[in-house]
Amino acid sequence: MSIGALEFTAWEMGEGPLVLCLHGFPDTPATWRHLLPELAAAGYRAVAVTSRGYEPSSQPANGDYSLAALSGDVIDWIEALGGPSAHLIGHDWGSSICHLAAARAPDRIASLTALAVPHPAGYGAVVASDFAQLERSWYVFFFQAEALSDLIVGVDDFAFLEHLWRRWSPGWSPDTVALDAMRCAFARPGVKRAALAYYRTSFNAGHRRAAESAALGAIPLQTPVLALSGAQDGSIPPDVFGLPCPRRCSPPAAPWSAGPMPATSSTWSTWTASRGGLNSGSAGSDPRLGKVSRAADRRRCWHCGADALARPLAFEFRRSGVVWARLAG
Repeated sequence: MSIGALEFTAWEMGEGPLVLCLHGFPDTPATWRHLLPELAAAGYRAVAVTSRGYEPSSQPANGDYSLAALSGDVIDWIEALGGPSAHLIGHDWGSSICHLAAARAPDRIASLTALAVPHPAGYGAVVASDFAQLERSWYVFFFQAEALSDLIVGVDDFAFLEHLWRRWSPGWSPDTVALDAMRCAFARPGVKRAALAYYRTSFNAGHRRAAESAALGAIPLQTPVLALSGAQDGSIPPDVFGLPCPRRCSPPAAPWSAGPMPATSSTWSTWTASRGGLNSGSAGSDPRLGKVSRAADRRRCWHCGADALARPLAFEFRRSGVVWARLAG
């Protein structure tokens, strides 16, 4: 896809309502290789896009990797693909980008499924106030040391990135496809620096679009949200996963639990998954994958009563590298 001076590589399968899949760090669109066929078989036009900077053709001359720019890319992709709107599925940084895209253009976003990373504002508030999460987020601060982290990340064929995957996903080993795709991407000119710039730009209060990014993060979401977090996630555990209520009410103090939550559960704590999978249903023939779960089509924030309507996607996923899904219902 050509967006101005930038070129984005995308993979597409199926016909029907548009679903955009956004990968995270240090992932690539290979993250979605199991999901795209499932969405296509279910009657969707599934498109996985290579995010800004993850290939030389999408690295902007001005080096803008702000959330304002990244969320704007999503709206431009929808326009380029000819869709009046799209369902968004975002993993890790893809989740953060999707949240701000939904704030930027709520009329263009039919639904949002957020994997592994919560709303940027919620995550930032927890990091600033919770020492345990601050400790788990050590790599974010390590990436601010540009010369050192640029050097370490690239050593031994990007072994540091594989280490992060394993640390984030206890007991899971990234497969060859995911690792090869990551190494191939990060070995291309400018990709390592661009991917790390996501983290650095988010900490740069003097960036020319910092205020715009912050303003987007403060907009109450009107889009139906399905949020999923791994119970054994080594980076962001479920108790940190807080998405804004449609009415931006204060999140209730409620425990998380594995498996499907009742229909009266909050929109930000619909249900969480154990690393090995959810509780019911079949995830297909891949022996590495566990189970998927069914979520209610209608749910309401039990704290303020706000409606959140969506046809959710039921996921079994790892923290990084592989995402598998099938439609609930």
